[in-house]
Amino acid sequence: MPQVHIWEEIKEATRSDKYTIQLSHTAQDQSRASYMLRDGLVFYKTRVVVPQVQEIRKKILAEFHDSKLADHSRVLHTYKRLAIQFYWPNMYTDVQDYVSTCEIFQKMKSEALALAGLLQSLPIPYQIWDGITLDFIEGLPMSHGKDTILVVIDKLSKYAYFMSLTHPFTARVVAKNFMEGVIKLHGMPRSIVNDREPIFISKF
Repeated sequence: MPQVHIWEEIKEATRSDKYTIQLSHTAQDQSRASYMLRDGLVFYKTRVVVPQVQEIRKKILAEFHDSKLADHSRVLHTYKRLAIQFYWPNMYTDVQDYVSTCEIFQKMKSEALALAGLLQSLPIPYQIWDGITLDFIEGLPMSHGKDTILVVIDKLSKYAYFMSLTHPFTARVVAKNFMEGVIKLHGMPRSIVNDREPIFISKF
C-alpha cells in the first residue's frame, strides 16, 4: 500500500497535470463511464489515474518493486499488483524498464539461473499441429482494450495463430483462448514449447 504522502502528491498533481485535467473533463461526460472524478482523484474504472509526473510514477514503482513486501519481484508480478490500484498509459512498459534497471533484481535473477547445459535439437514433428511453439508479444500500445498477443506456431508448417489478450491475464485465460483458438480446430498437440513463462509454471 503506497504511503499517505504519495496520495497527496497524486491529488496535487491531478489539479495541474494536462493529462489528468483532460480526463477530468472526460469524466464529466456521462457517455464516457470508464472515467470518473472522486475525492480529487481521476479514476479509470476502479483504478486511480496517475498524472504524467515521472517523479510520482517512479515513487509508486519503487513502492511496488523495491519495498520489503514487494521484494524486488519480477515484471509480471510487479505489474499485476500495481494494476490493481493504479493506471497510466504504457504502464507495463514502464514496469519493464524499471525492473531492468534494478541491480538487486538482476543479481537475484542471475543467481537463480541454473548452469547452462548443451543445446538439444527439438524433434521434427511428423504431421502438422503435432508440435507447436507458444509465446507472448507484450507491452504493445493499447488497442480495443488489448495490449498483448499470444502467438501459437505449428513447427512443421509454420502456420501461426495470433490471439489478443489484456494484462494482467492468468493461466486460465490463456488456456481458454488456446482451447478455442487452436485445440478445437486441430486437436491437442503432442508437444508445446515455450520459454518458461511464469504463468505456465504456476500451480494452475
